[in-house]
Amino acid sequence: MTDQKIKKTFHIITPVGFENLAKNELLHLWPCAPITKLEKGALCIASEEMEFFRHIPYLKIPTKILMEIDQFICRDIVKFYNKLTKVKWNQFLFGQIPEFAISAKNSRLFDSRKIEDSAKKAISNYYKAQPPQKKYADILESLPPSTIHVRILDDNCTLSVDLSGERLDKRGLKLFTSEAPVRENLASACLQFSFEQIKNQGDEIESIIDPMCGSGTFLFEALMKDLPQKREFYYKYLSSYKLEKKHVYNYQGRITKFIGNEISENTFKGLEKNIKVYQSLFTQTLPIQVIHGDATHFVSTDSTSSLLITNPPYGKRVKVEGSTKDYFDELMDIYDKNCAPNYMAFLIPKIIPNPKNKNYRFLDALNFSNGGIDVKLLLWKRK
Repeated sequence: MTDQKIKKTFHIITPVGFENLAKNELLHLWPCAPITKLEKGALCIASEEMEFFRHIPYLKIPTKILMEIDQFICRDIVKFYNKLTKVKWNQFLFGQIPEFAISAKNSRLFDSRKIEDSAKKAISNYYKAQPPQKKYADILESLPPSTIHVRILDDNCTLSVDLSGERLDKRGLKLFTSEAPVRENLASACLQFSFEQIKNQGDEIESIIDPMCGSGTFLFEALMKDLPQKREFYYKYLSSYKLEKKHVYNYQGRITKFIGNEISENTFKGLEKNIKVYQSLFTQTLPIQVIHGDATHFVSTDSTSSLLITNPPYGKRVKVEGSTKDYFDELMDIYDKNCAPNYMAFLIPKIIPNPKNKNYRFLDALNFSNGGIDVKLLLWKRK
């Protein structure tokens, strides 16, 4: 039996509170995904490597993905060092000294500086005994970031390699970012949450509308929902990875219109550039329409089977005039009148009372932190 047929343990790391959304995203892509358990901020998977690897580019909610290297009981730095010298590092590294992410709790071994120094020494000495192949010297500078995670809990040590490279919320495509944006993985979680609630209502969405779209995060995340990310991943450099056929981007999603509006001239120019970057991936013209104008004057006639979802200014990094509560109430009234979408979703500070509108029924809320601000995504359905 080859190494790639042996089941490994993987940890899909998510923002706390998004575990079930990440699970549902995975099951949508991989209905028989071998999920072994859900933990706070993580899903655990037991799978053959290539079977799991092929799903990683499609996951949009996680922040990173780890593969376990080894587990052992460790109560002192000497045993820790000795254990690491026995790891076959050439399966996970290519001659580089990686970054380390270390956590220790309720353990006799707790000094993160000593743990990192010992790990670096063990890997350096491994390279002396097992020099990396010369062919890898040419790729070291182009490698995605490499990180080894060391987690020690109750004297039990778990070593893992980060398969992601850069954080998974970095998509590798969008060139321009607006002021006070929502991170891409958080936007994907908001969309996943909204789509699940809408499905529970027996409906489907054909149009996505964002009247304050900034650099287009909600539009692009909805567009790419069932498509792989076009970026580098660390796992693609591992010896257990087998080269896959290059993906041809051909949009066939159920959402047929992506409509955005942005008032800032500079941000709008950046948005247009971002659209061109995404368009360059696809074989057909994308159904994206963007307008440069004031969101309060934005009008859309695509109300049938539509979701209006937006991240308005909070009054924190981007200022708003008057009371923020009144501001969000007024926005809801304006979009009711000018767009009348089937569903409406606002991402607003948690401390703000929920806006209300006589034509919309509140469905549910998703609470999380965006850029250090406690926020909530509120979802309403048109009565």
